[in-house]
Amino acid sequence: MPSSLKTTKSSEETEDAAAVDLNNSNLSLPFTSTGYKNSQQSQEDVTVDPAEMVYHEAKKRKQSTLVACLERGSSFEGGQKHSEITQALIYMICKDNLPLSCVEKKGLQKLMRTACPLYKLPSRKKVTHMIENRYNTTKAVLMKSLTEQNFLCFTSDILTLTNSTRSFLVLTVHFIDNVKGSPILQNVSLCAQKLTQAHSGQYIKECWEEICEEFHIDKNKIVAITTDGGANIVAAVRLFLGNDRRISCMAHCLNLIVDGVLKENHAFSALCDHVKSIVTYFKQSVNAMDQLRSEQEVSGMQEGEVLTLTQAVTTRWNSCFDMLKRFTTLSALVAKILATKSQTSRNTPDMVATSQLNIIRDIVAILGPFKEATEEISGANYVTSSLAIPVTDSPSS
Repeated sequence: MPSSLKTTKSSEETEDAAAVDLNNSNLSLPFTSTGYKNSQQSQEDVTVDPAEMVYHEAKKRKQSTLVACLERGSSFEGGQKHSEITQALIYMICKDNLPLSCVEKKGLQKLMRTACPLYKLPSRKKVTHMIENRYNTTKAVLMKSLTEQNFLCFTSDILTLTNSTRSFLVLTVHFIDNVKGSPILQNVSLCAQKLTQAHSGQYIKECWEEICEEFHIDKNKIVAITTDGGANIVAAVRLFLGNDRRISCMAHCLNLIVDGVLKENHAFSALCDHVKSIVTYFKQSVNAMDQLRSEQEVSGMQEGEVLTLTQAVTTRWNSCFDMLKRFTTLSALVAKILATKSQTSRNTPDMVATSQLNIIRDIVAILGPFKEATEEISGANYVTSSLAIPVTDSPSS
């Protein structure tokens, strides 16, 4: 064999061997701008192109699939999936009336880490900012829709928070919107404005004007306002729209009628007080409530079907109706428990007499149609003015 060929083969074998030794080396080779140096295995410096070394290192790593890359990319902040989850989170907080601090709770954080590990929950401050932006966007859409309407109706009332002196003026707008060619009744609560002055008719009228100005509502499009019979709000409607533009709330009128009749009947008030004392006893006695539950479970009722006694609220007759109705349902068990308790305790109230129980059943039968009429006339997703005559006639029939 010619010496030139031997020399060529020897040089190729030497290069291959050098390449194998370089690729299979387990040593940590210091990287410099001129290459890698293996000072322990060879006395000669070996120079390697940095780009070639990066290529070999990349081949050793596990390559992600295209689908995995797309899924991960869409889950990172700024991706489509991240935006969808964030918007769903904002919707949940608003729809379910959750506190803004819910994003700081361990439970929700654990849920999101399990459901979507790559998703990062926004901070409470950011959620607040996003809800404000969502409100402004929704408000702009509503204002555009209101400008396209020819006729609007309002309902308004003054609400006072329980155990508080703060009052708010609530204003709701009603209109018929054409959605895909089909008329749909819409009702939107525009605001609950805090009242900072005396609730005079002039002040309420000024509040309505401010709300209309904020939502760019033309006052000439307002057909009427439905309110209760309070003198201040009646005067406010007259100042705001003029005469004969107010519709009395029929549900409020029904409540006033029933409430007035019941308060003037002293025998009924005494009977209600007697039942209320029995309900209070059960509410304050853990043993009595447990026994009432046990008696129902023995009769075959499941956990979700077990009933409890309902306490009445002094200011609402329908809560008294609910108390009496539930009492008649559980009267047999209540009588049995009271009879047992009276043998060991002097503080046990007396059970109502049989004649009184019959009167309570008659009262429930009389008040039932008024309760149903009040609920029917208070609907928000259907027109209720056409129900006035049928609802008025139904109790008498």
